[in-house]
Amino acid sequence: MKQHGLPPLPNWIATLPIVGEQIKSFWKNILINPQETIGPHEPQIKAAFNHVLTTGAGMLGATFQFVLGIIISAFFLAGAEKMLLPVKAAMKHLLGARDGIELLQATGQAVKGISIGVMGTAFFAALISWIGFAIAGVPFALGLAALVFFLVVIQVGPLLVWIPLIIWYATLGHTSWTIFLVIYAVGVMIIDTILKPILIAKSGGKLPFLVLFLGVVGGMIAWGFTGMFKGTIIMAVFYTIFTKWLERRKSEQDLTTGATF
Repeated sequence: MKQHGLPPLPNWIATLPIVGEQIKSFWKNILINPQETIGPHEPQIKAAFNHVLTTGAGMLGATFQFVLGIIISAFFLAGAEKMLLPVKAAMKHLLGARDGIELLQATGQAVKGISIGVMGTAFFAALISWIGFAIAGVPFALGLAALVFFLVVIQVGPLLVWIPLIIWYATLGHTSWTIFLVIYAVGVMIIDTILKPILIAKSGGKLPFLVLFLGVVGGMIAWGFTGMFKGTIIMAVFYTIFTKWLERRKSEQDLTTGATF
C-alpha cells in the first residue's frame, strides 16, 4: 500500500444510496492529499477504530462462548442419564414422584422446543435468504445470511436486512430485481412467522406456545442470548407448578363436594 497507494474504491460502495457519493468524494480526496484529508478526522477515526476493536473482541468472545457451550453440551448429553439421577432424586423428595418427574420433563421439553424452534427457523430463514441473495447477485451474500440468522435468533426478524437491501436495489434502478427481492422477502417473513410456532409447538411437548414464546422474549430482554433458554426454563417451571396447583385444588374441591353429598 505504501508503494502503490490506496486501491480504487469498489463500484458497489460508490453506488450506495445517500452515502455513496460522499464516500467516493472522501476517497478521492484521500488519494490526492491524504494528510490534509485525514488530519481533521483523526479523533473520530481513532474512536471508530477502538469501537471496531471492542465490538470485534465482544463478537469473538460470544463466538467462543457459543462453541464452548456446544462442546460442554455434548459432554452433558453423553452422560445425561447418570447426571440426572441426583436431580431426579431431589425433585422426587421435594415434590413427590409424579410432580417432580413431570417438572423435569417440562424443563427438558422447553429447552428442546426453543432449540429446535428458534434455531431451526433461524437456520432455514438464513439458508433461504442466502439463496435469494445469490440469485440476485447481492454482495456479501453469506455475511448477510449470517446476519439474518442472528436477527431471527434474537427475535428481531429478517426485515432489518431485507428492507435496506430492497431500497438499495430500487435506488440503483434495478426494478425487476427489486420486485424479486420484495416477493422473496415476503416469503422469508412467512416462513419465519409460520415455521417458528409449528416447530416450537411440535417440540415443546405439553407446554403452550405462548408460554415458551414469552420465556424467549423476556429472557433475551433480561439476560441476552443465553436468556432465551433461562427465560424458557423459568416459564416452564412456573407454568408446570401453577397447573399442578390448579389440578390439586380442583381435586380437593371435588373431594369436598363429594363428601358433602
